[in-house]
Amino acid sequence: MLNCMTLQNCKGYFLIAAIVACSVQFPARGNNIVETHACDRFELPSGVKNARCGYVTVPEFHDRATETTFKIAFVLLESTGDRNNSTPLIMERGGPGASSFARIRHFVPEGILLPLQTQRDILFVEQRGAYYSQPYLPCDRNESPTNCKKRWEQEGIDLDAFNMVQHANDIAFVTQSLGYNRFNYYGTSYASQLALYILRQHPQKLHTMILDSTIAADSDIGAYQFPSLSRALRNIFRACDRDRLCQDDYPDLEQKFTHLLAQLKHNPQHLTITIDEKKGEEYFYLNPDTFTIFVRNFLYDAHQYASQLPRLIHDLNRGNFTLFKKIYRQRIEETILLADGMRFATICAAPNPPHPDLGLPPLLPSLVQISTISTTLTDFCKLFYPVTPLPDSVYEPVRSDIPTLILHGEYDPITPLPYGEYVARFLENAYIFEYPGLGHGVLEQGNCPVIMALAFLDRSQRSPDRSCIAKMGQWGVWEDVLLPNSKLNERESQNVRESRSRYHLQ
Repeated sequence: MLNCMTLQNCKGYFLIAAIVACSVQFPARGNNIVETHACDRFELPSGVKNARCGYVTVPEFHDRATETTFKIAFVLLESTGDRNNSTPLIMERGGPGASSFARIRHFVPEGILLPLQTQRDILFVEQRGAYYSQPYLPCDRNESPTNCKKRWEQEGIDLDAFNMVQHANDIAFVTQSLGYNRFNYYGTSYASQLALYILRQHPQKLHTMILDSTIAADSDIGAYQFPSLSRALRNIFRACDRDRLCQDDYPDLEQKFTHLLAQLKHNPQHLTITIDEKKGEEYFYLNPDTFTIFVRNFLYDAHQYASQLPRLIHDLNRGNFTLFKKIYRQRIEETILLADGMRFATICAAPNPPHPDLGLPPLLPSLVQISTISTTLTDFCKLFYPVTPLPDSVYEPVRSDIPTLILHGEYDPITPLPYGEYVARFLENAYIFEYPGLGHGVLEQGNCPVIMALAFLDRSQRSPDRSCIAKMGQWGVWEDVLLPNSKLNERESQNVRESRSRYHLQ
């Protein structure tokens, strides 16, 4: 998740792209490696079935001996089906630094991912440095990356042990320690890059891959952020133009967006936003830069918020900040906890990725004026978080014939379809799809990606049936949606309820 205003307070602007060839011999499984614990230690939601939890002790470095070890937390959801599928599905979250256990909330009754557990075992591995593993490497609130790095080094943490090579080796080590020789892998965003590391380092262990909101191994995400956002916004503007009702109420949406940025440039707003009784008030300086970042961040969850953008632009052009404040409060509730100490170490282990041509469209003219800092990994890491870099070989594209399903959202503001198309050039058996109305991490945003993932895992040698895509609306809502829409759609007035119905919201 990217959310920065300046380099000094950046809590994660960039994602690393790196792959390295490595041969690692893991020790035999033993009782001293795997510890089991009650699952309440990991705060699993109620309703989750067949859960086993614990830690696997891993070496600090898989390629050389040291006295230090780490404890990698795991949650295994054993299949609720007939157990005929022997290869588990590992599900990893992006960031880097996000807790993979957060996804377990979708495996409760009526959860959108629950059908996956009826098909096979589901394994969550908490990466080294993330919330439930030991050590856990957060940065304090408002702590600069530089100060965070110094603090962990003073506590004896070797930050060179936190990189994609070690994360990939941990995945293979943990699965082997738990008795699985092969596995299927699903990863979102940065964790899709991690899949490519695993593929390079442990190809014999991978049965299939599902790459969601894919990031190429040899690309600097910071260099593409505004072209990626421009693509998402153009898709939304076109969607409004195609929708007669949206066009009637919000004509010339792109022009209105351009006018709004110009208006905020000449007349920025100082907003006071009441969060709740406990959190009190927050202050937001609304100008073209901060508004652009605000839009980019909520489009990660485009299935909830993309349909709100036309009205948001309309309201802000008229000085009405009510919807903006509601979205801001909702996003505060949805904030993802990141282990930024681990995050920055992982990012800065490979700070010099090249910039291949991904075929992204040019910037929207209105975004050319945005001065929000966009820098390369090289600049960020040299200034704020230098660690020992991995060799340049990590930037080589990964080639394979392992069956791979690549998923992207039409409104993804940071890793759009061209990323996946680029990665697919090097994968002989890749099936790639884009989903209307969805954002970043589509598997949690609608039934159709789940249906297609189930079909792919069942029969990976052929492309899954894509017919459900045709049922999806351009705002991401389609028949039999399991995932609830945003609380923002619960309106008080009859006029807004009518508008909600007109724009296909539930």
